[in-house]
Amino acid sequence: MEQMEPKNKRVVGIVPEDMHVYLEDYVYTYLRGEQKNQAAILTGKSYFKDGGFWLYITGAILCPSITLEEEELGISKRTWNYIYQELHHSFERQEIVGWYMPIPEGADAKIFEKIQSLHERDFSGADMVYFSRNEENGDESLFVRREGHLLKLPGYYIYYEKNTQMREYIMLKREEKQLEADLRAEQKSDERVVMRYREYMNAQQMKEKRVVSERKQKTSNSLAYTMCVLALVGMFLLSIGIAAGYQQVHEIDDVMNLVGNQLHLDLGDDKK
Repeated sequence: MEQMEPKNKRVVGIVPEDMHVYLEDYVYTYLRGEQKNQAAILTGKSYFKDGGFWLYITGAILCPSITLEEEELGISKRTWNYIYQELHHSFERQEIVGWYMPIPEGADAKIFEKIQSLHERDFSGADMVYFSRNEENGDESLFVRREGHLLKLPGYYIYYEKNTQMREYIMLKREEKQLEADLRAEQKSDERVVMRYREYMNAQQMKEKRVVSERKQKTSNSLAYTMCVLALVGMFLLSIGIAAGYQQVHEIDDVMNLVGNQLHLDLGDDKK
């Protein structure tokens, strides 16, 4: 079914007579605004009329997994599954009509080779477009594939309508983004709680180690003190023993002298 030509529109550049591309404003604003640094799959409708080609871009599915940082730019099977799930869920009755990829500052020829290679491999149809925004100079362009190369269109339209599907998709992604932010905040909060608990447990362990060390030190000092006291007592007793022994020796000598004298007297009396 052909879509009626929008009445509320503006022209960017010079639109060729055989190639009419209409980019809906919600899609345009979304891609060049909050999500300008991420790749996206473009959705909408296309048809041929009066020898010319008409393309309406009415949706965009974000694909952060498509990145120029990879050695070879490509779309995995898993990413395609995600794209078709989003297409079915958010852009029913639409079809894939192209893709968007921002050009980073300082991009070299290899970047453009990657982009052209991906377009030829995954968007090779004549009705597929590539929309780009140069981050260095802000230049925005639409390309189509002609004779094996990406050809820049001299002009296109930006039109305005309610576009309920795109508006709901934008709100959904904002809610998901906020939810992810909240979850990350909660995770960081949980990590802080765990960190504080670990710090508390470490402090308690250090405190217990310090108490045990102090107890050991006190026990060691007490033992040393006891040993010193015992040594002093032993030396005191030993000195007493030595003194007593010395006195006993003198007493024995006195007794022996007394006995000797008595024997001498007895022997003298016998001789008389």
